[in-house]
Amino acid sequence: MGRGATPDVLPRHVNLFVTDPAFLRRTIQPRLELIGDATGDQYRESILLGWTIGRRFGIEAEASLIQFDAEFGGGSSAFGGIEMTPKAKIVQDDERRFLLSAASGLEVPVGDQDDWLATHGWKWKPRVLLWKGWGAEGRSALQMELGPDVTSGGSFDPDPVLIFNAGYSRWIRSNWIPIVEITAIERLGPEDSEGATPIDPSALGGIFPGIRASEGVFRDTEGIFESDERLLAGTLGFRYALTEGQQWGAGFRFPFFGDTESFEWALIVGGTIRLP
Repeated sequence: MGRGATPDVLPRHVNLFVTDPAFLRRTIQPRLELIGDATGDQYRESILLGWTIGRRFGIEAEASLIQFDAEFGGGSSAFGGIEMTPKAKIVQDDERRFLLSAASGLEVPVGDQDDWLATHGWKWKPRVLLWKGWGAEGRSALQMELGPDVTSGGSFDPDPVLIFNAGYSRWIRSNWIPIVEITAIERLGPEDSEGATPIDPSALGGIFPGIRASEGVFRDTEGIFESDERLLAGTLGFRYALTEGQQWGAGFRFPFFGDTESFEWALIVGGTIRLP
């Protein structure tokens, strides 16, 4: 198997780049995201701490710092938000390598909403999460995430959006882990009289959390954004199992169709460090 970790020893779970995992582990996850579009570059540095409470419960806490560098001069930075997400296992079948969990995240804005670097209001993120492994060593796995993002408490309450993420990973014997993901977002409210879709662009954080830094570019005078009802995007990347408790890697994201003006490409680099 080489010098890296072996799936025989390490749990079969792999953290993807977009899809929230159904499994519970004690980890630290540093991340750096770079998002490019026609208006400039956005950076989002974040760190997530995951902790287990018994065998069936866990909680995650994440804090982020967002920076925006405009292409035509200027820029700003601020704390993006703090998110707390309790999780609970609903169904666990080790023989069939199946896990179904529920999560309920709450994101609290701590940045300057006037600069649109923070989530525009409090955001509630209930989720249903699935993990399904295959093979004698569980090298292949499918992960899914489904649930709405509901924002309230800002200067306006945008329509909730439905987030769907799905990803596939394959742990090959050289300890490289190729990853492919697909993500989708759809507005759940009615269209306005002109057919535009008033959406808080921070809802795109369900697909690309760093996209929050570009909100100031696309807002109009009333804080209502015109956006397509749907967005479909993909992610291609890899991780490498450096040791029995660490996985590091990078992923590249790109839009297929929908609200493609929000970003042209996105790159994420980060890792998972397992705690004892």
